[in-house]
Amino acid sequence: MILDLGEYQLGPSNARLRLRTYRRGFARSVGHDLVLVAGRWSGTVVAGASPADSLVSGWVDIDSLVIAEAAGGVMALSDRDRADLDAELRKQLGVKDYPRATFRSSAITATDDEASVEGLFTVRGAAAPLTLKVARTASGTFTVTAVVVQTAHGIKPFSAFLGALKQRDEVDVEIEIDLMTT
Repeated sequence: MILDLGEYQLGPSNARLRLRTYRRGFARSVGHDLVLVAGRWSGTVVAGASPADSLVSGWVDIDSLVIAEAAGGVMALSDRDRADLDAELRKQLGVKDYPRATFRSSAITATDDEASVEGLFTVRGAAAPLTLKVARTASGTFTVTAVVVQTAHGIKPFSAFLGALKQRDEVDVEIEIDLMTT
């Protein structure tokens, strides 16, 4: 198994959760690819005797997402741009009505160094299947990746300049875990 038997708690103290958005469209050169970091989130991994006895669940406080990096664009992202993008993000995700995104596994397959975790991801009140790919990178450290499709959750990707600048529908999720820090 990828993990020893037991229950593991994940969060900002031992892991980093990042979301990566990318731009597309004719005017993509004026936009920015963003890296968002979650400040408040929690995950639980219960590693049972077999994958069928195991469970992965978690939540992210949507209001804790902050822009950590902005790449590309004709000009650097200003404080006003950041504030505008932050407000748009919260509006798109309906943070007032849906303050948390959640995940709960339904099936897990695992080897000694990798796992695939199938489950339901719910954001903005809409659930859709999501697959987490887990890889052990060293003793006690892991990388988790996934791709969230915004439209599967009723979220319309950001668009500007009459659609000439658009955000890609897929958002890359990356979690770096260090269980040695717990």
